[in-house]
Amino acid sequence: MNFQKSIGGKEHHVYSGGLAKHTLDVVEITRDLCYRYDCSHKEIAILSAKLHDIGKIYEYKEDFSTTLRGEMEGHIVIGMTMIEEALNSKSEFYDEDFKCRIRGCIVQHHGAVKYGSPKAPNSQESYIVHHADYLDCIMNKIKTIKANTQIGNWTEFDEKIKCKLYI
Repeated sequence: MNFQKSIGGKEHHVYSGGLAKHTLDVVEITRDLCYRYDCSHKEIAILSAKLHDIGKIYEYKEDFSTTLRGEMEGHIVIGMTMIEEALNSKSEFYDEDFKCRIRGCIVQHHGAVKYGSPKAPNSQESYIVHHADYLDCIMNKIKTIKANTQIGNWTEFDEKIKCKLYI
């Protein structure tokens, strides 16, 4: 599947083009957070935000089901493979610090092992990318929930956000 038609995931941005919308939003949030909190590696954080879910183009099919590779590896591992190939193809352009920081942001963007990250964030840029990703996912979920509830009413309890919302 291609980037422009891919879904953002099974729980957020679940529509054709969802991955592109989610990625653009995460990039914008990341950029804002980098400048607000004077991130030392703004360019790395912003590039990582652009790449954080790139593996989803091979994780999902056009009918939104998961591919065999997606089931076996998941988008973080798939994305890391893609990024490693890109880094290795032009290795003379990237120093070790840059490569480690990009890798760190990608593998840490889910925030904790229990949420699918091989490692929890351990740099300012990886925290920023993680929180930008999380915020966009949650706000997309809330937008979806709001669409089914009239203002002045409570939603049903939602497992993802662990509460019901007053709209």
